[in-house]
Amino acid sequence: MFFNSFVAERGPPWRMTDIFDELYSSMGEQSLLEETDPSRVLRHIQLTAEELYRNENSATAPNQPYVQKIPQPADGAMTRVHQPVFPSLDVDLIGELISSGVEIHRREVMAFKETASADKSKVVPMGQQVHGEAYMRTKLPNSARRLEVLRNCVASIFENKIADAKKTFPAVISALKTRQARLALCNEFAAHKTGNQVIVEHQQFDMIVRLMNAALQAS
Repeated sequence: MFFNSFVAERGPPWRMTDIFDELYSSMGEQSLLEETDPSRVLRHIQLTAEELYRNENSATAPNQPYVQKIPQPADGAMTRVHQPVFPSLDVDLIGELISSGVEIHRREVMAFKETASADKSKVVPMGQQVHGEAYMRTKLPNSARRLEVLRNCVASIFENKIADAKKTFPAVISALKTRQARLALCNEFAAHKTGNQVIVEHQQFDMIVRLMNAALQAS
């Protein structure tokens, strides 16, 4: 449920952003800088800690929304047998505390409304920046890597590079269990088809038929 609410709140590309969005957008660049200069690691941690501290203390962070802090009961609080005697309450003192609490809350709300503009929404940062081919390979999601392996395998088959195709053939067979991979396979076959007939050798034909059979069995 928490994950669903996280996706629903942070899915729109135009909304109010916070520290999480800013940190996620710069995480890739910070990692690259830390690899080249390890002394930056402590500095980045200090900057993040300062941002979190300002976020937790709303008085020093006017641009961050105020979140009411509600204490949670301790573990096992409901299973304790010992119940102390409930003390007598002072009606006048309780009334004063409630009135002062309401007044403090009203002032905080008014202060937040005054400092906040009419609309704080903006375009959410795209996330980590991709640099270099090696960095691209490590940051691509699993589905994109599988489709890339499928394209390379099909290209090797039609180029009669059987040895190269056999290296990734089992992975391609496994990837065909997904609908996206099956559609990609059909597109690759259509792209390599020239004319009404395609002449291939025996090993090429065997691997093509095995790919088609795996795709049909998984569909």
